[in-house]
Amino acid sequence: MRARALWLVPIGLAGAFLIFRFGPYAALAAALEPHALFDEAPALTTEAVSARCGELGAEGRSLYLSFLRWDCLALVAHTLILLPLLLVPASLLALRPSRRLALIAIAMLPGALDLLENLGIASILGSAEPASWLVGLTAAATGAKLVLFTAALATAGGLWAWAGWRGITAQSRRFGARLQRERARHSS
Repeated sequence: MRARALWLVPIGLAGAFLIFRFGPYAALAAALEPHALFDEAPALTTEAVSARCGELGAEGRSLYLSFLRWDCLALVAHTLILLPLLLVPASLLALRPSRRLALIAIAMLPGALDLLENLGIASILGSAEPASWLVGLTAAATGAKLVLFTAALATAGGLWAWAGWRGITAQSRRFGARLQRERARHSS
């Protein structure tokens, strides 16, 4: 991926901003007050899920389902942010194709887990008494998504630092070689 692909990062950031600014996030957060959304603070037991769903009521559940549709757009925005942040330094470092495929997987996994989480939340909202395995799976997907997104950003930071270091050391070597040529020319 070439450096010009970095234009995807501001598009992804703008998309995420627009989704959360103009989507139903604020209304849903207000409806769940004092609790957080399942995406932000997963409920770990069926009792906690039932209590939150009971507080939402039918209108709140409908609003939450609307939010989940918007959240599916957010996972696309997050992937648009992660892919170039991981693949551009991989190109600069000339990493092998197998390593690039691993970086693509690192960029795509948080989105896949977000989708799994959204499907779990939608199933929970649609059932009168959610199964404990579904609650556990949804909570695990939420935690794993957050960890993997953070790990992907840390990996991107490391790749950019490595690419920058290689660029600085290569430039330093070129400067040192030029300086030696100049000294050799002046001493002869």
